[in-house]
Amino acid sequence: MASRSRILRQYCVLMAVALLDSAGAAQAGAWAQRKGATQVIATSQFSDSTRAFDLNGRLVPVVAWRKFELGVHIEYGLSPTVTLLASPVLEDVSIKGFAPGAYRGLESLEVGARIEMARLGEVVFAAQALGKIPGATNRSNTALAGATACEAEARLLAGYSFTLWDRPAFADGEIAWRARNGGNPGEARLELTIGVHLTEQAQLLMQSFNAATTGRGSPSYPDERWSKLQPSLVYEIARGLSLQAGAFITLAAVNARREQGALLAVWKTF
Repeated sequence: MASRSRILRQYCVLMAVALLDSAGAAQAGAWAQRKGATQVIATSQFSDSTRAFDLNGRLVPVVAWRKFELGVHIEYGLSPTVTLLASPVLEDVSIKGFAPGAYRGLESLEVGARIEMARLGEVVFAAQALGKIPGATNRSNTALAGATACEAEARLLAGYSFTLWDRPAFADGEIAWRARNGGNPGEARLELTIGVHLTEQAQLLMQSFNAATTGRGSPSYPDERWSKLQPSLVYEIARGLSLQAGAFITLAAVNARREQGALLAVWKTF
């Protein structure tokens, strides 16, 4: 209980950043932040899993697993085309019946930058580089599930603004490659987002997150693939301050758990 209380206290400090009074419009994806502007997205999400996809993509029962994450994604507009990024994440994860099968603390810290490369009408292209520092190094802990490796990511992004049913909308597509140290496999990612403003305050987001690992090099550690769907609603309750609520589920996978859960986030731009 003491560890969980400490995590909650740490997160309350992070959440306080998201509630600073100021003005601005939320931006994400391939678009650069305005010079001097900061966007903070503080997210809490809970997920669990009692089944997994086997090597043939079929669901099978597995030992119960649950995870609670508290994360903050921060973007700062260094210039009209350069956006600095930082994302600390706190985590509480456990696997039933395993010892050690629990971890509570800093999951990771990601830092990097995104550069807007070009604009062609309503289309924007960007490139992004990130480094990930793990929050733990105990590789024998079952609950960490390989999250003890340092990572480097290169990402290409493209965003398109358009009108759908006479409402403002956007689409964002991203491809990335993550390299990990310590003999861990690399990972290819594809992320897609469509957002539509239902009203001036309410925006519907539909997101797809996809990943595939490669390079394990051993029949004992086969590659993994998974695809997740995440619908959510972002509602602006004041200028520059929005709340997001949504859910997510693993639709298909190979050698990976079926994860399902819910999220609640606070968006703030200042």
